[in-house]
Amino acid sequence: MPRNVPTELKKIFQSRAFHAAQLLRIAPQNGPVIGYCNVNTDITYDDGDGPVTYKSLTGFEDSAYQASIGSEVSNAEAKIIFPSEEVLGLTEEQVRSGYLRDARFRVLLVDYEHLSAGHAMIEWGFVGQVKVKDSQSSLIELRGVQQFTRQRAICQRGSKTCRAKFGDASTGCYFDLTDEGGSGVVLAVGDEQDRVFASDAAGIVAPALITWTTGKNAGLQFEVEESDASISLMFPTPFAIQEDDEFTWKPDCDKQFNTCKSYGQTKNFRGEPHRPEAIGPSLQFPGAAT
Repeated sequence: MPRNVPTELKKIFQSRAFHAAQLLRIAPQNGPVIGYCNVNTDITYDDGDGPVTYKSLTGFEDSAYQASIGSEVSNAEAKIIFPSEEVLGLTEEQVRSGYLRDARFRVLLVDYEHLSAGHAMIEWGFVGQVKVKDSQSSLIELRGVQQFTRQRAICQRGSKTCRAKFGDASTGCYFDLTDEGGSGVVLAVGDEQDRVFASDAAGIVAPALITWTTGKNAGLQFEVEESDASISLMFPTPFAIQEDDEFTWKPDCDKQFNTCKSYGQTKNFRGEPHRPEAIGPSLQFPGAAT
């Protein structure tokens, strides 16, 4: 993509007395901004969205950028070393808990001896896949905005089930969840310590969603698969569930038209429940979706 370089920084480029440093700025959805630099000293820099201290002790190594001014995608990988203390940077527990899901990043080029000269934007976009290597470092995929947008459909596909998020007016469902659900605490953990537990919460009926409010899984949301004598989650949690972990829960929807009808929301159903399915030769035509 085209690079806009401030005039003062361009002069330093041309003087051949350039003290180059790359700054990686990661902004999680629910947490403070994390900064890394690829030099051996911390750099505090304000790129217009507030000052950030870019850490050198657990700095990053970046792979070659694949970039283009055309329609090709842009991406790279950054290698991050895990620190011994959370205050020094991103920890393994945060990575495994999904802390970087949907986080945004920027890679800036500055002269660390003349920060007032501004910066050049090397790349920006969204964090993709995050891998942990030997519990010592992490590989973070830096997905350029072109790659992100190419994987998003311009128009919605048809479906017999509802495409709205239950209780989310922005996606088309206007059911009020304000007084629905409740809270609970884990009383005992089952044999599958990352899926099954008993709690004091009453009234949980699948489908439902629980959000952990304390413990190592705090902030993460999971679907309830079964809720009889104990609660079983559909997918395992990144960290083992512990006694006294607290959570909140809300009912969820199975996206079926009859369920929507029972909630009095049929006019807001975001699907095509009555369209024919391609189950016979006469209905099989190009472009059909089920």
